[in-house]
Amino acid sequence: IEFLERIASDYLPHEIRVIMLTAHGDEKVVLSAMQKGASDYLRKGDFSAEDVRQTVVRTVERGALLHQLHTHQLEKTRLIVKLQAALSKVKRLSGLIPICAGCKKVRDENDSWQEVEVYIREHSDAMLTHGICPDCSETLYPRIYPDSARKSDST
Repeated sequence: IEFLERIASDYLPHEIRVIMLTAHGDEKVVLSAMQKGASDYLRKGDFSAEDVRQTVVRTVERGALLHQLHTHQLEKTRLIVKLQAALSKVKRLSGLIPICAGCKKVRDENDSWQEVEVYIREHSDAMLTHGICPDCSETLYPRIYPDSARKSDST
């Protein structure tokens, strides 16, 4: 029992397997040993070679399963942390967004119309930056883009 207590502080349950060999069939001792981390036990003078083989095989298989379980739990914990981090960054717009085909204002839940930038800022964590696309640049600043002004005159 003291040995089990000592190794319990140094090893995780999936790292080491212990089969107790006891001279007594005392249920309290066996129960205590199992609670402290023993995988199984054999009673001295009351087992065959086949009993030892089966106990060792069972213990090794349990140890492998415990190792797999521990590995899966670590992976699960890692994924949960990763998902929580991703979720903390996500605030999504979903569903239909009523937008004016002309001015591009968005109608909110109060039937008020607001600039699309305001709507996105209030309903998501996204931030918008402004620029001018090439098409608008050509339309708004034809002197800077003289070739495009000629194209539109000829069409």
